[in-house]
Amino acid sequence: TPIHRRAVFVVAAGLVSVAVLNTPAAGAAPDPCAASEIAKAVGNASINASMYLDSHPQTNQVLTAVAAQPAGPQSLATLEAYFDANPQAATDLQVIQRPVTG
Repeated sequence: TPIHRRAVFVVAAGLVSVAVLNTPAAGAAPDPCAASEIAKAVGNASINASMYLDSHPQTNQVLTAVAAQPAGPQSLATLEAYFDANPQAATDLQVIQRPVTG
């Protein structure tokens, strides 16, 4: 399904830079589990992944092709092969998604 493919894409992309959360009001620490904070983290990670992929066309092309494949062993093997050959891309994407995966 398209949602499952996107989930594979997000996980594989190890979706990529540190998300910047809004600065809390003076004296009030935000609850990191609040829905609004989670939404900010996901939104920032998505924006950062988008910017990364726009500036790295080869990685963008591979992940786009994988997202079009049926989810399963072949798509995972394609991702694994790409990231094994391009470890910096894997690291970059993992850093970008870190605020979401935590």
